[in-house]
Amino acid sequence: MNKIVLILFLVVSALCVVSCQTSFNARDIFLGDWEIEYSRYTTQGDLFVPDSLLENWKWRITNQNETTTLVGDFFDDKGESIPFWIEFDESSPTVGRFLCALDDDPEAEEYTFMSFDFANYSNGVYYSQGPFRFRKHTGSYQMSLPSPVQLLITYNIKDEQGRIIQNEVLSGRKILEKKDPGFLSKYGMPMVMLGVFLVMQFFKNRGDLTGAAPAPAAGAAPVAAAPAATKKNN
Repeated sequence: MNKIVLILFLVVSALCVVSCQTSFNARDIFLGDWEIEYSRYTTQGDLFVPDSLLENWKWRITNQNETTTLVGDFFDDKGESIPFWIEFDESSPTVGRFLCALDDDPEAEEYTFMSFDFANYSNGVYYSQGPFRFRKHTGSYQMSLPSPVQLLITYNIKDEQGRIIQNEVLSGRKILEKKDPGFLSKYGMPMVMLGVFLVMQFFKNRGDLTGAAPAPAAGAAPVAAAPAATKKNN
């Protein structure tokens, strides 16, 4: 009986682990609509002082063709749009690059804004860093994806001497569509637990039906047999 319970416990644990595991795919994470909060910090001596500027932007990233490239639109707080593209390495869902136009003309030449190569550094947070170039601005960036619905990008803008003169921070949250969970998502685990309970009850009842008397405890006095009935003479 104990072996059966142990086996059932291991099966349920394995199902829980499999259902909770998800593989990282940067393309699937970027795809969709994002709310972006933009803030800026300027240098004053050795300190970065927050600017009064705080804007709410939006990203809309779609898949408009059969390739691995995503098409994005960046909307600032004035509603103006800047197109960009995200290309992925066909052999890896964690490697790729952002592309942008040289100016606001949709027909303008494209160039690499920044390249990325995500790695899992700790606690499931994926991180990438490297140089960036956006029109007249150059410097370095750090981008982290704490979860499939969050991103954080920091741009370190440098002057001609390579000194950091400004930080720009983009904190994003993905806008999720509300979907009704499927039947298995809603009832899969309760059904598994119910099945385990029924199996345990089956084996328990099976043991009760055998009619076997429980063994006496160690050291217990033997139970005396009942005296045989004597026949009374008339």
